[in-house]
Amino acid sequence: MRCLSRIGPVMLPLVLFLACPGCQSGSRDKPTDPAEYSARIEAALLIVSQTEKDNALSEACADAAEVGVSEAVKRGVGGIVSQTKKDDTAAKCAVKLAHAGQTAAAVEVAKMIVSQTKRDETLKKLATGSN
Repeated sequence: MRCLSRIGPVMLPLVLFLACPGCQSGSRDKPTDPAEYSARIEAALLIVSQTEKDNALSEACADAAEVGVSEAVKRGVGGIVSQTKKDDTAAKCAVKLAHAGQTAAAVEVAKMIVSQTKRDETLKKLATGSN
């Protein structure tokens, strides 16, 4: 019993944390309103530092693509300056859009890829339905 009184104060917060749905980081549901994703893209476009802007746009585009918000993805990918980052983001987003049932939009995003090799790889994934 003495042992329990010592570890109780330590264990109680841990048990409550693990038992609380939505308390763990990363377990929040993604928003379903397309305006939320458009607003994130808009915020990222306003970042002055080009590297930070590109990174924020890449992350926001990936999240938007996952839920099929294609217009936000196209706007965001178009705002990425680093060609490598833009190609990588467009490729990743095209596949995510296809998985979200937006294949036509996925092809449009894949066409934004400048690297012919990466564009062809991505278009092949879209055409064959492979990841």
